Amino acid sequence: MPSPTIKDLADFEMERSVLFGLMMFPENLDLVDFRRHHFADNRNAEIFSAVVEMRADGETIDVGSVWRWIQANGREGKCGGALYVVCIDTFGFSESTKGGLPAPPFAIEDFTRCWSYLENLRLKRQILAISSQLRAKAGSEDQKAVDIIASAQEALGELGRGALSETVDIGPELCDAAATYESAKPGHSLGISTGIDKLDEHTNGCLPGQLVIVAGRPGMGKTSFALGMAADQSLIDRVPVVFFSLEMTKTEMVARMMQWATQIPGKKFLHGYASREERERLKAWARAHRDIPLKINDRSSARCSEIVAEIRRLHGHGKCRVAFIDHLGFVIPDKATENEALDIQTITRAFKALAKDLGITIVVLSQLNRGSERRGNDRRPILSDLRSSGAIEQDADVVVFVYRDYVYRPDDESLRNMAELIVAKCRDGETGIVKCVFIPETTTFRDMDRRNS
Repeated sequence: MPSPTIKDLADFEMERSVLFGLMMFPENLDLVDFRRHHFADNRNAEIFSAVVEMRADGETIDVGSVWRWIQANGREGKCGGALYVVCIDTFGFSESTKGGLPAPPFAIEDFTRCWSYLENLRLKRQILAISSQLRAKAGSEDQKAVDIIASAQEALGELGRGALSETVDIGPELCDAAATYESAKPGHSLGISTGIDKLDEHTNGCLPGQLVIVAGRPGMGKTSFALGMAADQSLIDRVPVVFFSLEMTKTEMVARMMQWATQIPGKKFLHGYASREERERLKAWARAHRDIPLKINDRSSARCSEIVAEIRRLHGHGKCRVAFIDHLGFVIPDKATENEALDIQTITRAFKALAKDLGITIVVLSQLNRGSERRGNDRRPILSDLRSSGAIEQDADVVVFVYRDYVYRPDDESLRNMAELIVAKCRDGETGIVKCVFIPETTTFRDMDRRNS
């Protein structure tokens, strides 16, 4: 079967029929979402634009007035000339009724059916154009296959979002929201739990569409905290999670997760000091959780578009509701510049758009600059300590700083097991400081009231 051409994916007769119908009943422009791109014939697209502009100006619309407007605005050549416009009601009606579609003049339900028909053709033309671009890239020696795949997923994803998105009435949304809030239970967050109950009280958990930034100075425990979140969500709540570990290997991540779950210090089983009972406990735990819905990707470096493409792929298979990226500094911008702030803004904006588009939570870990370490006794971080803080602060829905005073005051043993999760920004909750327990032997964060659990 030969490949279709643009002309094969168009129905010029139907386009003319729709134009005549709109001239007869221009009020239907307000009821059916016809756009210029629905008309593959440039002449028809120009005539449609003329009708839309006349409608916006409140002018009377019929075949004759449309032609006079086209003349007055010097668009005769673009619209095919007088014969084409004035005789539009006589062109092609016998062909335009194919497939059971109506000939003009149309009732509103007929306009809707014609819109669906032309919209389907428009999308197919777009798919054909994307495939032509991909073929050209595939034939270029300068293009990597992974970049072409990422480009294809991005282009098709954008096309799909345009096809499926719509402006909706807020009434039904209000009812849905009220039903959700009515079902909320005291002590339970609306989102997916972070594993720290007091933090959930501030943030409402991980909510769909959110970009969450977890930041801290080196050695504070950012990765341990994030991995604890991922483990809690996947093990306890059975939520599909993906963790992009751009800094640590799968082996290191698995070891940390096992010590989080079993509370057996990693140095014991990594260096052969675990007791027989502890080794048996580790094996039993591993066998019991072979089906954990947590995926780990430990590529040492990855382009932003590659991460986005992989999250889209996993989400499309129902295998990603929360994605963790550790950390922002290892994500390679697709088009790097000499401006670090601009590069970070491009990355965080892409992750935020992805979270909103897919309705998932994306948690990104980030380093802090040295600003907090120059502030004397109180070295708790603030938003301006974020690297390129303007971009991150703007795109993030939630910013949580991981802080342990013991890092700066190692001689004070009373601080050894104390940690703070500082909610510096929260669009759907409250800012504040959540005090929790840190267990150094297993690099685990716990609620204060779960200290011994």
